[in-house]
Amino acid sequence: MHINGRHITAMVVAISAAAVLAPVSVGAATGSFVNIRDPFSSATSGQARVTSGALAVSEERNSVTRSGIIENNGNDRVVLTIPANKTLRIGTIAVSHFQGGDDVFVQVAQVKPTTNCLGVGVHMGYSAMIRLSPGELKSPNYTPRLTLPAQSYPTCLAVYLSGGGGGNYVHATVTGSLS
Repeated sequence: MHINGRHITAMVVAISAAAVLAPVSVGAATGSFVNIRDPFSSATSGQARVTSGALAVSEERNSVTRSGIIENNGNDRVVLTIPANKTLRIGTIAVSHFQGGDDVFVQVAQVKPTTNCLGVGVHMGYSAMIRLSPGELKSPNYTPRLTLPAQSYPTCLAVYLSGGGGGNYVHATVTGSLS
């Protein structure tokens, strides 16, 4: 058999195609052609993954979660201390009105404490207000995240109830990140 110009052209095309398509086939073998990142993540990778059929982004080093039960008595609250010069980005506020017969409002505010985050302070602004009826569960996911701006002094995230009579209880969980 004699090798002619057509054979050489076919070999060059085959080798070129193999060189171009090899990375694509490796990407297909690992299951992903696209990397999805959380733009608010300060983690080194911040890449998404599938866990139990749901898309999730790696939690970053500075993630925070606070959870607690709040009664609308004016004293109960879920609090999170925000250090000076740190920004809090809220991703989710999950609230469940599990006891009591009145509609209530879950208030989320940034507060400048007079002594500590458990005491009364000066409200700097409300980030969210969520109305809950008895037995209701809400879990708003904020995209983009609610941002409580950095201050030159420590502040607090305060989650508390207003409205309705006493004896109404809400379970609240706040997740986010500090940067």
